[in-house]
Amino acid sequence: MSSTLYRKYRPQCFSEIIGQQHIKATLEQEVKMNRLAHAYLFCGPRGVGKTTLARIMAKTINCQTRESTASEPCNECESCTAINEGRSLNLIEIDAASHRGINEIRELREHVKFFPQQGLYNVFIIDEVHMLTSEAFNALLKTIEEPPAHALFILATTEVHKLPETIISRCQRFDFKKLPSTELKTRLMAIAEKEGASIEEDVVDTLILRAEGCGRDAESILGQLLSLGEQRITWEHAGLVLPRSDRVLIEQWITAVLDKKIDSALSLIQQLINEGVDIERFAQDTVIVIRQKMMQEISDQNMDKGSILFTFLDMLIQRMPDIRKMTEIPHLPLELVAVEMVLNRATSASHHTNPVPASAPQVPPTPGPGAALIHEPLTQHHTEKSDHTIQTIQQRWEEVLDYIQHHAPSLSFVLGVAQPIAVNNTILTIAFSYKFHQDIINNQKNKAVVQQALRNVFGVVYDIRTIASEEKPIKTDTNKDDVLAVVLETFEGAVAD
Repeated sequence: MSSTLYRKYRPQCFSEIIGQQHIKATLEQEVKMNRLAHAYLFCGPRGVGKTTLARIMAKTINCQTRESTASEPCNECESCTAINEGRSLNLIEIDAASHRGINEIRELREHVKFFPQQGLYNVFIIDEVHMLTSEAFNALLKTIEEPPAHALFILATTEVHKLPETIISRCQRFDFKKLPSTELKTRLMAIAEKEGASIEEDVVDTLILRAEGCGRDAESILGQLLSLGEQRITWEHAGLVLPRSDRVLIEQWITAVLDKKIDSALSLIQQLINEGVDIERFAQDTVIVIRQKMMQEISDQNMDKGSILFTFLDMLIQRMPDIRKMTEIPHLPLELVAVEMVLNRATSASHHTNPVPASAPQVPPTPGPGAALIHEPLTQHHTEKSDHTIQTIQQRWEEVLDYIQHHAPSLSFVLGVAQPIAVNNTILTIAFSYKFHQDIINNQKNKAVVQQALRNVFGVVYDIRTIASEEKPIKTDTNKDDVLAVVLETFEGAVAD
């Protein structure tokens, strides 16, 4: 069942496709108006419906009983039945991963000349088209440039950047997205019910998290769970297939940390150990969940919450490599993240409400090559002075950014849209466009990194002061000031409608 479930329930019409609403609406309208392009390009992640939608498109335009104003195939006529059963001569599918040479494309060019035996079109679906050789692309180009009226091409790829621009420019392009969790969950629950089984909601949530928006993977995993033969699938059964990381526990742990309930956070980690949860998998899934929450807060312009989640995410990512190294106590990095988050927020709140003057111990020496970057804020010795002007600091700011990029890459994009605007002896003022960025640098550990970078470039330990744009206008590149664009680029995200 695990290898056939996604085939058994493959959508047979546009209405059964989940997600990709913008693509479905466009294609249905083109079918209704009989304004079809001669070549389409379907690109996007694997397992999100590219080939399925291509087959539905082929079936719809060749349906023998479809009315001119309809956009769905009947799935009953001879043409539809032949396509559903994989025996239609009007639908030619080519796997470019295994048929990537010029000879295969030459054969295709010969086939294009023949008229369809049923329906109006011969539809050619070339899957993984990016695998074609350069010679094959050249041969294909002429074919899709001026095809006969009865031929329609649908090219599908997961790596559109590997296609020649000459091919892309001659196709109507559609960019597929990962499937939305809510719709995917509804579909999986419905499939389980049709198979005579039920599945606990938190198991489905974890399954979806593991599939990462890929419908084919989600249905394949569901097939493995159903093959266990249980009428109701709980975590006791799912643990045989899925390394457990339980979405519910993830949400509870994140909430406990953000609410500064350290006892609850540490107790949940102990619960993970007692229940045999895969700690590395739990951490990886938690990164995905925190990132989703951060992106949502940034999209909603909730910069304070976004700042906290950014710090949380940054800490967790930095600790994750230690989980695999610490085979005896792999949960320790999670405990350290929880404690560090709570202590840092408590310290930040204390400094915000009751600032304490900096002490003046001896400045530690500059670390040599390969030395670990210090995490304690550097304090200025009372006799040290700086002769650097603000112009000098601004001119050499790129050197500071280079140092940050090498030692703390996650801070580089924040300082990249900041600007040093004033220096008074050893007090340097840095302006930020958003309080979100200001809060990140005001974090005790992050400020220490910036101080070390300044000391490395200028030989002086500066006392850093920060302001946000509402306090003083910042003259900087407006394109870089868009915090949303910066975060989206950094974490390769997208804003949902």
